[in-house]
Amino acid sequence: MASSPAKKKAANRLVVEEATHDDSSMCSLHPATMERLSIFRGDVVLLKGKRRRSTLCIAFADDTCEEHKMKINKVVRSNLRVRIADVVSVHHCHDAKYGRRVHVLPVDDTIEGITGDLFESYLRPYFADAYRPVRKGDLFLVCGGMRSVEFKVMEIDSAAELEYCIVAADTEIFCDGEPVKREDGEKLDDVGYDDVGGMRKQMTQIRELVELPLRHPQLFKSIGIKPPKGILLYGPPGSGKTLIARAVANETGAFFFCINGPEIMSKMAGESESNLRKAFDSSRRPRRTRPPSSSSTRLTPSLRTGRRPTARSRGASCPSF
Repeated sequence: MASSPAKKKAANRLVVEEATHDDSSMCSLHPATMERLSIFRGDVVLLKGKRRRSTLCIAFADDTCEEHKMKINKVVRSNLRVRIADVVSVHHCHDAKYGRRVHVLPVDDTIEGITGDLFESYLRPYFADAYRPVRKGDLFLVCGGMRSVEFKVMEIDSAAELEYCIVAADTEIFCDGEPVKREDGEKLDDVGYDDVGGMRKQMTQIRELVELPLRHPQLFKSIGIKPPKGILLYGPPGSGKTLIARAVANETGAFFFCINGPEIMSKMAGESESNLRKAFDSSRRPRRTRPPSSSSTRLTPSLRTGRRPTARSRGASCPSF
């Protein structure tokens, strides 16, 4: 009898997985998981992440999602301060009421060069008949036309006097005021797995070789094998080698140090060696976000990121994590 409550409590803890959609108010779960947690399609659920962060999403069934996982996009992960493979808890949110007024403002670095009425172009189509939940302080991404704009929820006025509500048809939405500046803790990773397209097979291999040793080193220790310390990506220029390296570094919280050939090579005798030595010295300096096992001394078998490079266009990237 003592183990039943513990098992019930652990059932709502799910592993974060990359979403296949761009909706910032949507989370995907396996139908069996929704049945086990008594969650129905379209229910508003409360997600709790790290640093006491929480947000609200609408639950949808996804047969492709594993039972112990949940799919949320990059914006939701940023609101929860979690990354892929982190654990979040899912809770019912029966006290979410319709809001009377909601004040949102755009993030300044996402509206550069955009003219016109943001409410008519972005906010009205986004909230129209969608009954989306919002939480004070959260960011949400709205896609409209050729650009996407991020908005931040500044204030909420609801009957329940909570920090979250549901935007209904009669909810008044205000977007008056100066655009807000993005705070350090709100910065989305510039590049993530969501931004790498057309290389699902390669990304699966790279995540097994790089992400698992960085995030779950105890797995390799328990099995008794040494994890790989580096990978070699090769392909023609523009095939996505550096993009993949940046995405893996951002998603795992590792430190990324990019070295370009022209920055190292020099016509002066001994200067190329000196530049390379300085680059390695700089990469060895301790970083706050750099994991302890980030030195790279060996390469694993290479992984193709595009067509086989020819003699004319040959490039290689050796990311160090």
